[in-house]
Amino acid sequence: MATPAEELDRNEKLGGIGCSRKRKEDPRFIQGKGHYVDDIQLPGMVFGDFVRSPHAHARIKAIHKDKALAHPGVHAVLTAEDLAPLNLHWMPTLAGDKQMVLADGKVCFQNQEVAMVIADDRYIAADALELVEVEYEPLEPLVDPHRAMDDEAPVIREDLAGQSEGAHSKRVHHNHIFTWDVGDKAATDKLFDEAEVTVSEKMLYQRVHPCPLETCGCVADFDKVKGELTVNLTSQAPHVVRTVFSMLSGIPESKVHINAPDIGGGFGNKVGVYPGYVVATVASIVLGRPVKWIEDRIENLSTTAFARDYHMTGELAATRDGKILGLRAHVLADHGAFDACADPSKWPAGFFNICTGSYDIKTAYARVDGVYTNKAPGGVAYRCSFRVTEACYLIERMIDVLAQKLDMDKAEIRFKNFIQPEQFPYPSALGWEYDSGDYPRALQQVLDACDYPALRREQKERRERGEIMGIGLCTFTEIVGAGPGRKCDILGVGMFDSAEIRVHPTGSVIARMGTKTQGQGHETTYAQIIATELGLNSEDIQIEEGNTDTAPYGLGTYGSRSTPVGGAATARAARKIRDKARKIAAHLMEVSDEDLEWTGEGFRVKGVPDQTKGIQEIAWAAYNNTPEGMEPGLEAVEYYDPPNMTYPFGAYLCVVDIDRYTGETRVRRFYALDDCGTRINPMVIEGQVHGGLTEAYGVALGQELPYDGAGNIQGASLMDYFLPTMVESPHWETDHTVTPSPHHPIGAKGVGESSHVGGIPCISNAVNDALSPFGVTHVDMPHNAYRVWQTLHALKLDRHPEADTVAPFQPKARRPKAAATERPAEAPAGKAAGAKGMEVRLERDYGLDVPADPAWTLMQDIREVAACMPGASIVEQTGERTYLGEMRLKVGPITSAFKGDIEVLDLDPTRQTLRLRGEGGDTKGSSSARMTLQARIVPETEAQCRLEGVCTIELTGKLASFGGRMLENISDRLLSQFVANFENRVAAGGEGSKAEAARERVASGPKELSALALLWQMIKSWFGGRR
Repeated sequence: MATPAEELDRNEKLGGIGCSRKRKEDPRFIQGKGHYVDDIQLPGMVFGDFVRSPHAHARIKAIHKDKALAHPGVHAVLTAEDLAPLNLHWMPTLAGDKQMVLADGKVCFQNQEVAMVIADDRYIAADALELVEVEYEPLEPLVDPHRAMDDEAPVIREDLAGQSEGAHSKRVHHNHIFTWDVGDKAATDKLFDEAEVTVSEKMLYQRVHPCPLETCGCVADFDKVKGELTVNLTSQAPHVVRTVFSMLSGIPESKVHINAPDIGGGFGNKVGVYPGYVVATVASIVLGRPVKWIEDRIENLSTTAFARDYHMTGELAATRDGKILGLRAHVLADHGAFDACADPSKWPAGFFNICTGSYDIKTAYARVDGVYTNKAPGGVAYRCSFRVTEACYLIERMIDVLAQKLDMDKAEIRFKNFIQPEQFPYPSALGWEYDSGDYPRALQQVLDACDYPALRREQKERRERGEIMGIGLCTFTEIVGAGPGRKCDILGVGMFDSAEIRVHPTGSVIARMGTKTQGQGHETTYAQIIATELGLNSEDIQIEEGNTDTAPYGLGTYGSRSTPVGGAATARAARKIRDKARKIAAHLMEVSDEDLEWTGEGFRVKGVPDQTKGIQEIAWAAYNNTPEGMEPGLEAVEYYDPPNMTYPFGAYLCVVDIDRYTGETRVRRFYALDDCGTRINPMVIEGQVHGGLTEAYGVALGQELPYDGAGNIQGASLMDYFLPTMVESPHWETDHTVTPSPHHPIGAKGVGESSHVGGIPCISNAVNDALSPFGVTHVDMPHNAYRVWQTLHALKLDRHPEADTVAPFQPKARRPKAAATERPAEAPAGKAAGAKGMEVRLERDYGLDVPADPAWTLMQDIREVAACMPGASIVEQTGERTYLGEMRLKVGPITSAFKGDIEVLDLDPTRQTLRLRGEGGDTKGSSSARMTLQARIVPETEAQCRLEGVCTIELTGKLASFGGRMLENISDRLLSQFVANFENRVAAGGEGSKAEAARERVASGPKELSALALLWQMIKSWFGGRR
């Protein structure tokens, strides 16, 4: 047998397990040669785009599509009425529910798909969307899952009326989906009644989104002659999609071909089947042409599968010295309008019952109730195994809450309650069997590396100086590798996975897998497993995934199941080949195969070191010199159904500093130790850990998809949705221990999501630890500056010690021209304003180089005032003080029209003040707006004046989904353009060269509002360009 050092040397030579190798797939990506769905161009291809609902809850009274169908280049407009004869207007979800493909009689969330326009290109399709007229009857929306369970709450899913049986349990309310519970409730309740100490905390794990950089899309191509359907799409589980498509369409699965090319990130977002896939496929079948559908960023964030939105109550029972006796948890899970959660079929709440964590808790009970609301459906495992992130967050926060109540050190309480190494395999109180672990060693290694006692001393000193410093710990256990077929299935298919390996006569290898990479490095790590198992150089091993015509059936990549399940299948398939190779080698050397031993690169006769056959020589013989009765070739297929999950774990430490005056939280240090069992490629592991921590940083400190009371999604753009870049991300320190899984063929456990699972509660614990001296027990995420400042402000900790001695600010008599100033706001711009929609308030003061009197004269002419806004005009005067206005907005080649009523409320010549209000929306009905404006001309000198204004805008529909920050910036730019045009028009009425120049500027000004030009001005200003 080879020594560990010899094995390491051999693996280094072969590029096998344990070696840090650069990823084989990276050269094509860094050279821009990746091949994505949107790169696919087929002859005769047309494009689809969706008409989407501006309402969160409304009946559809009528859809008028004649104008769109008459538009040049439009081939079809599909609605639910068109799909109903094919029984494709609804589709099953992976969670046992059903979901509208296109809105059938009503819409249940904002931006829901109502119709698809198919046209020659995406620009014609987008233009034609504006011509589809939809009549809506708005209904009361529900966005609060607690209120959704009230007796008088509106019915969201009228298609389920009278159905008391759900897919997983009885439904106890018309908006109730399921009740799922686990554990001994009676024993847990009794324990809590008798416990010396109990703690309870309500916490919200906010709705977030995986937000991969590549959005979802597909190219569907139906061959009418062959009756075959080929779909290229962004999928993490191509074989599951093939099965679903066959079930939906009735096309035999053998004639459905699914291909997932390179994928620009998934993180759980690309597991399910979306309406865009289905409608594009129907369109291809109807038209007999390839149909491409690619969603935009707003569509991705507002309609595809979200994550989290768990409203949790956690409880712990303990002794006075900190020994935890029991756990109790209740969750109200907001699933949106349809239960499209991508969990194994028997697990409606995923693996939330891992919520006892790394701790020896003997008694526990957990209950999860799923609820419908008027939000987008989903519930995917965003960089985690199914609902493990929520479970880990709950137990890790509760450990800190208990420590705070008992005045115990947060490391000490963890050591006191850890599952000990000798207890493995460990049966948890909620039904899992942990495979292996050494939690005390991991935490101690982190504490020693960071000098934990010194950090606590520093924290004490800083607190005495009035500084706010927090130290967070997290010792998590994740459950991954779904999973054993007896426990886990999707649509009745057990969650095994597969590998097919073929060794060519010359010794090179092609391996095809049932998983699908989205950036995890499968082409590298699978090759390393095969290299070690077969003694071949990993550079000669090619990995293929994603094509259902060539890859064996597998359940895909999500929930960190690639290495635990797909990697195990790969190792076992390689070992099947090695077993056959042993027989061929014995035949070549004319000995019994029992006389041979494996050298790591071939076989040799025991005790005769010189008598060997390398694997490449054996591969050649497999095609021309096999033993009698043996089939030629050297290949194998393995379908691996794991006997158990795997349980990676980690110990993390985070140090934060909080600015008490702004609420800004800075992560000063983060130390992450992970144990993923056998480490296949340390470099890839470190990259995965860095990526997961960066996303954890985003979730903990900024990511959120909030809705206002009207069901408008707030901030569905990257202007508001926080994706950390290298500028914001902290430095990550990484470490590891190795505790192999005893049941995995190579001892690996999986690592791609662990750092996300553990990083979020670690940062949150640090923030809450920082605030704990002030009596704060728990503050919900995201811990953005405003939310943390709210807490500090409520505690009166944000007041500067010199605030009472600083003189009040006195503005200058004259502000610089075109310099806008804003009144300090009570809440950030774009706050949700109840059922009114997204509210943006602007208070501005502009200096004008024109006299006050002609400025006031122009302001009284509403037609002239409207003309100062690019793209705006008065269509007609409808009353003494009422008008019909229009604004045209151009985005690239697409022009949209907005119409509304304007009423002049007051024209005060004494104070030279104008007050007006307006209300309207786009002609398609996808957005609406209300506006109030008060503007005043203030004389400064004979040749100068000021234009002061207060404007409040309330938005609903698609416009509101841009988010407060972007809308405020756009509104600011619009006002700046308006003021410049207003000043030019006033000056143009004068005499001299200055007036002549102003007249030329007015004549050459833009006749429509270009959103792209506006955004480009914003981008230049952010990066220091000219404004």
